[in-house]
Amino acid sequence: MREKKNGAGFLGTGIFLLLLGAMVFLSLALPENLFPKQEQRLVQISVLLGEWDGALWSNTRSGMDQAAEDLGAELRYISPQSAQESEDQSDLMLREISGGTDAIIIRPADPEKLCRVLNNQTSYPPVVTLDSDLSGMELACVGVDSEEIGRALAQEAAEDHPRGGTALLIRPEGDANAAAERMAAAEAVLEQKGFTVMTCRKPSGLDAREDEPSLVESADFIMVFEAGALEQTAQTLRTWGIILPLYGTGSSTTIAGLLEQGYITAIAAWSDYAAGYLAVERAVGAARNGAVDDSKIQFQIVRKEDMYEPEIQKLLFPVSG
Repeated sequence: MREKKNGAGFLGTGIFLLLLGAMVFLSLALPENLFPKQEQRLVQISVLLGEWDGALWSNTRSGMDQAAEDLGAELRYISPQSAQESEDQSDLMLREISGGTDAIIIRPADPEKLCRVLNNQTSYPPVVTLDSDLSGMELACVGVDSEEIGRALAQEAAEDHPRGGTALLIRPEGDANAAAERMAAAEAVLEQKGFTVMTCRKPSGLDAREDEPSLVESADFIMVFEAGALEQTAQTLRTWGIILPLYGTGSSTTIAGLLEQGYITAIAAWSDYAAGYLAVERAVGAARNGAVDDSKIQFQIVRKEDMYEPEIQKLLFPVSG
């Protein structure tokens, strides 16, 4: 009787091993796509960068598009329709929230106003800001240290000019965004080093269609703290035929060209491509996992003579992988 039971046990074990072997064989032999894995749903992300200029934001957008492809996101680029950018931006953000977007990436035109708008909402999706953080709110911010940029750029200008010279600072729109922080830090350094500081509120930069060359006649050098305003100011000086040292922030293709031609003296540059990629990465992570980590990006002071160094070439002219 015991022998019969043992025989049945060996038979059962043999059948089990045969079935197991067959399953292993089939799993190795069959094509992988026969039983496809369930893919994660695309994360819908609304992107509000401000007044849209394809050339100005091309590197940022390239980084965003690459991240969306890598991480499974669908991006919706939205631009204000009027000159009242901060008003439009708030309305557009509220529209996207009510439309059910999974996450928002925004470059705040007026950070304080956006704080008030979000605080009035009972709920909203993850928000990632570019350049400027929203003080007091637990939101991810991707950008450089604005005050450090202002100080470094002012130090660069101060080393090029004798003490007692006059600096013209082009004042940006708003008083609480990244550009305003850069300007305040630069102004403090220049005054400490004995320079006379003049300011002019021209958010879009000097414009040959509206301004007169007399606006800059008493300045020894000019500083600009927004990429678009830097482009416009450099092109205006070129139109006027005025050679005046110009310092600013940004690393667009147009800015790189003006630097190479000598119309810009030095820039504080960082990787817009990396900023765009990281912004989408943070937005996807927040939408899927609730993570809200900041990302600080390093910057470099770049002059014409530095442009052809390999690392600077990668910074100014990124190639997506």
